[in-house]
Amino acid sequence: MHITLLNDDVVGPDARGGVAVVVDQYRRGYTTAGHRVSLVTTHQNPSLGVEHRWSDAAGEVISLLVDVPVKGRHRRSVSRTDVEPRVLAAMRELMPDVVHAHNVHTYLTYRSFCAARAVTNRVFMTAQDTFLVSFARVGGPRYEAAALAGKPYRMHWWDHLRAVGREYYPPRNARIKRILRDCMTKVVVYSTAMEQFMHANGITNTAFIHHSVDDMPAIPDAEIRQFRERFRLTGPTVYFGGRLSGDKGMDSLLAAAERTIHEVPHAHVLIGGDTERLAPYFPRISQALKQQLVPTGWLSLDEFKMALAASDVVTVPSVYLDALATMNLWGMAAGKPVVGSIFGGAPDAIVDGETGYLVNPHDAAQFADRLTRLLKDPERAKAMGQAAKRRIDGHFSLREQIRKYLALFDGATMNRP
Repeated sequence: MHITLLNDDVVGPDARGGVAVVVDQYRRGYTTAGHRVSLVTTHQNPSLGVEHRWSDAAGEVISLLVDVPVKGRHRRSVSRTDVEPRVLAAMRELMPDVVHAHNVHTYLTYRSFCAARAVTNRVFMTAQDTFLVSFARVGGPRYEAAALAGKPYRMHWWDHLRAVGREYYPPRNARIKRILRDCMTKVVVYSTAMEQFMHANGITNTAFIHHSVDDMPAIPDAEIRQFRERFRLTGPTVYFGGRLSGDKGMDSLLAAAERTIHEVPHAHVLIGGDTERLAPYFPRISQALKQQLVPTGWLSLDEFKMALAASDVVTVPSVYLDALATMNLWGMAAGKPVVGSIFGGAPDAIVDGETGYLVNPHDAAQFADRLTRLLKDPERAKAMGQAAKRRIDGHFSLREQIRKYLALFDGATMNRP
């Protein structure tokens, strides 16, 4: 089977988004399973030419130059005459049996699905976020109230207007739904929260397959010690990484960390990500916390895995509908207990009190209590971490995810238009 993936960006020096890493996992996973794999993506560097091609161990890559500002993407993401013909040309050259799409809302377009449909009827999209419906990340009091009540959150036009103001483009969602109806086989969702959200907002032609992560090989103790020495980690350590922003829970983390450092003064909070985004938070925190806060800057994938291995606890305190942040899964795969959020998809992965804890990040006392328990009780943290790793191996392995996707693809009858 020839599987072509479609995504806005690709793993490399300019791609730091988690989805690029996820797509790279799919590429390698499908290749390992014995299939031919290709990727159609974009680049924003004119010096690479209108079309940039290369091949690696996971297959061939066709990258199209699409250099447009992010501003205005809500209108452009539906259809662009300078994008779909080029995607169609790539599809006609590759002639895949299956197209597996991911993020297309920044540089590619939803109409690209119809270009894929011109060569195969087996077109699938993994909804990596809520942007099939929303114009921004889904959060705020109305969403939180619905989530706390266990109710699906249905969005209205005024939610979109409030979220993006003049960037709101009213016809967008109806046009996306029409494209999904005409050109898409299935939309794959990977958490219960995402499935409920999509169904509540009119996208019901879905399949459910959880996210996964690669195996985490054991890292030698000497390398872990070296990493800890590099960042002067002398006490128990909490790791938080990725996009350093309010919706990812930065404010909640720092509020809880103030309490945690009071209880465990020698603990460290290791933060991986863009240090420029971290700077505005510094004036708000105490001197005691500043001394224990350890920014790493952006880490390579190998360094990121090292950071997990060097930490005692991982936390992902998102305060929006974070479908199922792979940071939860990476932390568990590394054998660490994860303190995750009740908002979004984390409850699908984390078994509260067994593989980590689920908290309301806005409850600083509760959040700090769970961090403190684990930092003060290394044996409890170790036992939870081992349970977390077993859960990943049993339910969230890349091998199992690839098997489910291939079964989904095989279940759709192949027809060339």
